[in-house]
Amino acid sequence: MLNQALQGVLCGPLLLAFLWPQRAQAAEQAPSQGFLSGFPNLTLLSHSAVALMTLAGLVLLASALRPRRMTREAVRLKTAARAALGSKLFYYDPGAGEEKRSRFPTIFEPASVSMTVVVPAYNEEERLEYMLREALEYLDGRAVDAKQSRATPPFTYEVILVDDGSTDGTVRVARSFTDRYGSAKFRVLEMPQNGGKGAAVKHGMLVARGALLLMADADGATRFRDVERLENALRGAISQADADWGGIAIGSRHAMAHSAGSPAQSVWQQRSAEVAHAAAAAKKDDDLCERSATRGSALRPSSSTTAHAPEPDTARATRAWKRKLLGQAFNLLVRYVGGVHGLHDTQCGFKLFSRGCARILFLTQHLTRWAFDVELLYIAQCLGVPIIEVPVRWTEIPGSKVRVVRAVVNMALDLLRMRIRYVLGVWRIEYA
Repeated sequence: MLNQALQGVLCGPLLLAFLWPQRAQAAEQAPSQGFLSGFPNLTLLSHSAVALMTLAGLVLLASALRPRRMTREAVRLKTAARAALGSKLFYYDPGAGEEKRSRFPTIFEPASVSMTVVVPAYNEEERLEYMLREALEYLDGRAVDAKQSRATPPFTYEVILVDDGSTDGTVRVARSFTDRYGSAKFRVLEMPQNGGKGAAVKHGMLVARGALLLMADADGATRFRDVERLENALRGAISQADADWGGIAIGSRHAMAHSAGSPAQSVWQQRSAEVAHAAAAAKKDDDLCERSATRGSALRPSSSTTAHAPEPDTARATRAWKRKLLGQAFNLLVRYVGGVHGLHDTQCGFKLFSRGCARILFLTQHLTRWAFDVELLYIAQCLGVPIIEVPVRWTEIPGSKVRVVRAVVNMALDLLRMRIRYVLGVWRIEYA
């Protein structure tokens, strides 16, 4: 089909190139009668043939490049084949003998926990600890509540910290959580070199065990318990759409800022108070650790105190209007270049995927830097996967390594390359 389409597209211009010299020669012989007077009986016919052949070729090309659904049985067989290959990645496991490492499973195997949280991190030693504490306290509390209420099935979880080639103490901080919670709940995937946030998220998702897969940024800008909002919205969207692959729920800062009764400033003040309280408690714990002079798996909470200290309102407002302006410009690029429509905030690092949907999206994903979110949403919209935007409580955390203007330019170039390659069929959707 693709070869026939390409032949149809090329035949029209080739026929025009063949007739053009004849037309020019006829015009030289009869200049007074006009350029097209050399073969009046063939002019209309030749133009019609060129137009029809080119149009037919374009139609066939569009049909050949359109993503085609596979049957559920075919997808199931491909998934089983990929699962049989296993994973080549390992995670830190202090109880696995001298090597202290175990092999990851793959996303192509059946889910064995309720939720997987994938946290990409690059040089996040200062900000990582607060986010992980908040997430694990919530997840542990939820698991205990489910056990006490005898929920069926019980809530289980895992957190996968993907270190993207950090050069600071990110791995040390992450491994301390494995020592505390165990490798069944907290796993560290160490990448040999920096490959970008998109690459880190992809590697983490492809080794996840959860029925639901959450992507969460390491800075803790989004309040973690808002994952419940995403879960409820995702279940509703899947039940209404009856989607084959599940669905996606994405956190939205735009919806937060425009939702009634929860203005962005009041949300920031509430979040700042929580951060200040946690920082004070962490400082107190750190003082106790220093007085007792104990060593071991105890963490040093004071490392994140500076990064999460609340800033004056004016400083945040200055940063907010610049980011908001660039965000609006990027939204136009997402819509008209990236081909993603109907979404206000594609870059919030708080997204929840069903397992079946994540298999296809992250197996297909090519972009490895900041525009990978848009590619995932573009693929999902091509497949008809339901995407729902959910308001979340978010605040800007100091210490970001992103240079916003440069990031927007690079993302624009990535979006252009992505769209061209999918349209031309260079990149195709990979069904799990």
